Amino acid sequence: MANGPGVVSSTPHFLPPAIRLAKIFGLMGTGILTGTYLTHSLHTVPALAELNAAPTAIKRAFTQIHHSSHRILLAVILGTSSSFSLVAYHLYYAPLGNLADYSPSFMHIAGTWAYFASAATLVAGLIPYSKTIMASVNHKVIESADTADITRDIGVTGLGGLEVQKKELSDDLISWSKRNWWRGAISLVAGFSAGFMAGGDVAY
Repeated sequence: MANGPGVVSSTPHFLPPAIRLAKIFGLMGTGILTGTYLTHSLHTVPALAELNAAPTAIKRAFTQIHHSSHRILLAVILGTSSSFSLVAYHLYYAPLGNLADYSPSFMHIAGTWAYFASAATLVAGLIPYSKTIMASVNHKVIESADTADITRDIGVTGLGGLEVQKKELSDDLISWSKRNWWRGAISLVAGFSAGFMAGGDVAY
């Protein structure tokens, strides 16, 4: 017999496996993004800024860090954003049957597709952020390293000498770390937004 309004069914209701996997993949993706960005901002790049080495060596290490993670993180961003978008689409356009069959707490979860849509938007927003703000500071770090290297080769001393140029390179690396920190923060907020609503795979 069908349940009437306000009657809670004793039968458990599950989200489709694909949607549950999408939630898991999305949360894993935000974890990977947050961990990578914050590691670079709080440890790896600040260590380069304090490194007493030739500008060429610092530039090589910085570009290696960037190129080794760029394509992988782009794939994670696209996969994570797509996963959260799929979950949001399902919760918005494919309601989970008759909501009278679900517990009040699950009805709340089923209606909060916007949390996953917000998470998808935040993660996708990392791409334009990277292509604009981070690209400009990437260029500035490389430019500072090249300038310091040229200064060392020609033996310029005093104002504008090697030590001044190395200090500018160090400052640019710290600036890169601070701006990159925001990518980690954005990923973390996206993960919390989706994770807050991630417990609704089954209800009675």
